[in-house]
Order: sequence, then C-alpha cells, then structure tokens
Amino acid sequence: MKNINRVDPLILKAIPQRAPFLYLENIVTVTDETIICSLELTGEEWFFQGHFPGMPIFPGVLMQEGLFQASGVLAYIKGQKNLPAISEITNDQIGVVVKVEQARFKDLVAPPGVIQFEVSALDQVMNRQDYKGTVWFKEKRVAQVQFATAVVPGQVVMNRASITTDQPRA
Repeated sequence: MKNINRVDPLILKAIPQRAPFLYLENIVTVTDETIICSLELTGEEWFFQGHFPGMPIFPGVLMQEGLFQASGVLAYIKGQKNLPAISEITNDQIGVVVKVEQARFKDLVAPPGVIQFEVSALDQVMNRQDYKGTVWFKEKRVAQVQFATAVVPGQVVMNRASITTDQPRA
C-alpha cells in the first residue's frame, strides 16, 4: 500500500490502523466538529487486484472505512483540545463502529485521483458519538453514510476475538 512516511504523523498518532488497512494519508482541513482527510489512489493499491481486475473500482466498504478512520482522527483532535468528545482512548480501550445507516453510494471511484473523507460530529450520548460522513472524488459527492462509534474496553474485543466456532458462547 502506501509508504508510511507519506502519512501525516497526526493520523498515525490518532488511530491504530496501519498498512495495508490505513486509508488516510493527509488531513486536508479540520475544525472543532468536522475533518476532511484524503488518500491518493494510483490504481496500484492491493484491493484493486481483485476489485475488479482490469476495471479497478474503489470498494464501497473501504469508503466507509475511510470515514470511520477519519472520525477516529477527529475524536483524537477534539480530545487534545479538551472539547466535548468521547473519552480519550487509552491503551486498554478501543474505538469501534456500533451503527451504520443510510449508506448511499452515488457514483464509482476509479483511479487515479484523490479521494476525500469528510466527517462531521453530530450527537454524543455517553460513550457513543454519532457522525455524518461524505466521500468526495474529483469534486463530486460519491457516497454518504451516517454512523456511530463507541469506546469499549480492549479486553472485551480481545475476549471476543479469541472465541472459535468450537467453543460455546457464554
């Protein structure tokens, strides 16, 4: 995927994702409630090998993932400014997506070009933050989604990840 040296250091500090599952390179703009991050698409990225061979299209699920990652960067920045935000994630916590709704894909994204992920913070209830996300490509809105994230104890995630199909659920 991308050379890690091309990724804004603040992104690397704010979220745990790394190549090949990091879909942000730059912070284009940020305010107290909105962030726009970008990723340059060359056509050489790993996912274009199979989506679709000879006809590369950026997967819609990865558009959503880019928005989710941008929300993590926004939450981190808000926490650094002591603005209302879900609690700053510590080593024993993790931010997860807990709701996705009203996803609309309006156009295809085919390289080359720069894709932008715009995320605005909406309502916050306890440890859950609601967001509205818009994906832009070549100055055109290509996707929109509303979603929510929450901070959960990291141990909960690790315990669930260790469950196999051979073990009964508690």
